[in-house]
Amino acid sequence: MYHHFVVGKDDQLLLVCLDIFIAGAQTTSSTLDFLFLVMILYPDIQKKVHYSIDNAFQKNESISYQDRQRVSFIEAVILEVERYYAVVPINGPRRVLRDTELEGYHIPKDTTVLISLHSVHFDKDYWKDPEVFRPERFLDNEGNIHNKERVLTFGLGHRRCLGEILAKHAIFLIFVEVMRKYTISLWPGTKQPTGIPVPGITITPEIYRAQFTPR
Repeated sequence: MYHHFVVGKDDQLLLVCLDIFIAGAQTTSSTLDFLFLVMILYPDIQKKVHYSIDNAFQKNESISYQDRQRVSFIEAVILEVERYYAVVPINGPRRVLRDTELEGYHIPKDTTVLISLHSVHFDKDYWKDPEVFRPERFLDNEGNIHNKERVLTFGLGHRRCLGEILAKHAIFLIFVEVMRKYTISLWPGTKQPTGIPVPGITITPEIYRAQFTPR
């Protein structure tokens, strides 16, 4: 027996809003979690993060998302985390609207396609050393951001993530404000993290304990 449910416009709007906030909260918090883990795994990068922030902002200066251009290294670190740890490794699904030939493959109309962002982010032909965590790959000789077109964290086109702007603001501002005030280290007596993520529909960091020391 099949049941037919009618959902009103207000209910639809509520469900869409819940999808955005629930999905956005989990993926944004996981990205920040990976950022803090990276600070533990790569102390030299953490020192550069602190230097970049201290050199760009006064101690009590208000910081906005537009200020990211003043701390290009911070943006490069965020981009590298989003590349290296694609929180949503598989994007989609998408439906093919007509018979399509792509890179020598025939994709029939109405085929459901999933996009492997992990494969894009670890393409050796493009990144050369994708297995290396190296934020500098996103900086040109003048220290400006470049080479970020292949980081597809939020997808592309008309179906790209609706929460992209909100997520970018939150990740940048929270990360900068935390790093502005604290040095992050491994909690004394706990095991060094491997950096290998926990797989799933979305990936998350392994369990680790961190110590936040006021600077």
